[in-house]
Amino acid sequence: MKCRKCGKRKAKGVDCKFCHRERAAKAVHHLEGCLRHRFRLLMNRTRGRHWPPPDFTLDQFLARFLRDPDYLRIHARWTASGFKKSESPSVDRIDPRVPYLLENIRIVPWPDNHAKGATTDRELGTVDPAQWCPDNCSGYAGVSPAGVPDNLDVIPENEEIPDWL
Repeated sequence: MKCRKCGKRKAKGVDCKFCHRERAAKAVHHLEGCLRHRFRLLMNRTRGRHWPPPDFTLDQFLARFLRDPDYLRIHARWTASGFKKSESPSVDRIDPRVPYLLENIRIVPWPDNHAKGATTDRELGTVDPAQWCPDNCSGYAGVSPAGVPDNLDVIPENEEIPDWL
């Protein structure tokens, strides 16, 4: 049987494997297709880590993010880049100690999520201090009211102070 698209290659179904891959890759680039793909990835990750399943369905995931301004901005930047991995959307667990829960996830650019794997939100400065210090850090040792560590004396003199401090 010939492929319905290219008409050249042998196909088990309606498309040959090359045309099927091309069609699937294009689907992943659309707003909803990208989210569907990210949902499949997080489900695989959940099973691979033997975590409990997420507390949301694909439909709830789509409803949450299809109109999310952050996701739309990240997806637009990814599209404008020609779909470079360095601009692709990624599902981030806000608290990395907690599995995928609808209130514990957000969409961020892939490099930010990748960097977070080696650091924490507090180090990256991406979390509002009120989230991890409800009383605005008053009395929290080593952190100023603005959420910036104030214990710079623990950094050796010969070491450069990171920009986020």
